[in-house]
Amino acid sequence: PAIVETSRSPSAASVIYRGPDQLAADGCSTAAKEWYLNGARIGQGDTVTLRLFNPLLEQGRVALEVVSEFGFEPLLDLQNMSIGPRSWEDVSLSLLLGEREQIAVRVSVVEGVVIPSMHRVTENALAAGPGESPSARWEFPLAQVAGTDGTISVWNPGAEPAEVGLELVDRQGPIGRFDLNVAPGREETFNISSVTTREAGLVLTSNVAVVAAVRSDGPAGAAATVGAPRPADRWLVPAHGVVGGLDSFVFVLNSGDEPVEVSAGPAGGEAGAPVDVPPHSIARLDIGGRGADITASGPVSVAWVVTNEDDTGLGLGVPVAATAP
Repeated sequence: PAIVETSRSPSAASVIYRGPDQLAADGCSTAAKEWYLNGARIGQGDTVTLRLFNPLLEQGRVALEVVSEFGFEPLLDLQNMSIGPRSWEDVSLSLLLGEREQIAVRVSVVEGVVIPSMHRVTENALAAGPGESPSARWEFPLAQVAGTDGTISVWNPGAEPAEVGLELVDRQGPIGRFDLNVAPGREETFNISSVTTREAGLVLTSNVAVVAAVRSDGPAGAAATVGAPRPADRWLVPAHGVVGGLDSFVFVLNSGDEPVEVSAGPAGGEAGAPVDVPPHSIARLDIGGRGADITASGPVSVAWVVTNEDDTGLGLGVPVAATAP
């Protein structure tokens, strides 16, 4: 784990994990008192690890609640965990649970600051996902990497049933809208690749706040990420193009009803020619240089993907809050 501190704003940080035959992408998180992580599965031979990072010089303490397709998992040792100053603890969910089709974790921070992440390692791939907070809306600029089996997992941690709408879109526009009902305390999945095998974005809306994550599994590896709870007019992708030997692309989702003009360029550099993104569609941006700064004429959401011949990494961009006049 790492701590990033900056002296000026706007600023952002993101991470690329790279190892033998493995690749993953992730972002940096700020502090919260409650975290939700979902979307992982434990297949035969998979390793799924929950990492709990304490970035401060004071003791941290958390309570964990783990849910699978069997419901609440009574793991008593996880109900009160301490994490020492400037250190971390790894919880092997695959060792504790064995094979599971669905895994969701609630991390309640009882003391200090603790930031969780979940990592899944398969025979030929690595996928990493951060924690998030429930929302009634999620936008995924790239919910499925082309040529992979894409899945969205929706967890309802609340007490009311969730009526979820899923709108799939691609570069040509809307693909279709699908409904998903999620009972309280349960997680449900939707197979994106049963509808399309192309690159696809997704907009989730719900009558109650839910947690959602997407996962792409295929011969070229695995990737996972969370969505954006709201669009923004400007986004940063710090890790775009910074590692040699990797292909890196930025995806923009326009979930609105009007076209949006998008300008993008390397961090601190000149933006390229504007790109028009039609309503309810995604666009792929090829940006030269290191880092990416994306501005739009209306609200959009942004994700980025890195690939090589062995694996794929997928992450969410960093939104830049509008400056008050």
